Amino acid sequence: MKKIFSKDNRFIKLARQLNQRKQREKTGLFIAEGVRSLEDVLRSDYTLQAILINSVFKTKTEAKRLLSKVDKSVPLMEVEDSLFQELALTENTQGVMVIVRQKKHILETFLTSSPQFIVVADSVQDPGNLGTIIRTTAAAGASCLVVTKGSVDIYNPKVVRASMGGIFFLPVLSVENSGSFVELLKLNGYRIVVGDLEGQIMYYEADLKQPVALVIGNENSGPSQLFKKNADLIIKIPMLGDVESLNAGVAAGILIYDAVRQNFT
Repeated sequence: MKKIFSKDNRFIKLARQLNQRKQREKTGLFIAEGVRSLEDVLRSDYTLQAILINSVFKTKTEAKRLLSKVDKSVPLMEVEDSLFQELALTENTQGVMVIVRQKKHILETFLTSSPQFIVVADSVQDPGNLGTIIRTTAAAGASCLVVTKGSVDIYNPKVVRASMGGIFFLPVLSVENSGSFVELLKLNGYRIVVGDLEGQIMYYEADLKQPVALVIGNENSGPSQLFKKNADLIIKIPMLGDVESLNAGVAAGILIYDAVRQNFT
């Protein structure tokens, strides 16, 4: 195992660069930190490009077990502790960081797959919210999550962390043209159900049976006019207390799991 002391090492430079969206898009790579991230990527069909660890991780009981599962061709490097701390994405680092190849999915594949239950994150900009939506959508067994233009990058390190491993087990697709996406949904027989404060019906009274695309809107402005205009149904969550709205991640969980209740129980 090679030990790294220099900030000029190419893997150190790469790890720093991958904090920037443009570099993630340019390289097709992303980073994730923590023991769970290493464990999850090893269980998934994502491709490991490199592993960076520090002396703290080497002493952990699970280190030997996890590293024994890594293909010998994957670069494994120990980074000097203070240098690793500079790279760390969290304050209390677990001493392991992975560089992973992004996945590109074909939207049409999932429109015709089973279950015909798609969640749409429409211009969701908060990394914590998008990560939570990824995690919930994965847990709900949806076929995929579609993220529209204007949303935070799905491979943003904070999104990856908030997804708690969900990013590795759920197809997440970004679409540039929401209009074309809506046309594909309609062509494939999907009902577009939009969550909005000005909804026509309470979510628990709505028909969320498949095939359905459930749209979660922006934290501040809600769903776009395009989705509302093309919606088969606009639903709402009752606000009984003295607050205007719910966190987007919380709202998504409520709506997604009512769809689960109707389709899978």
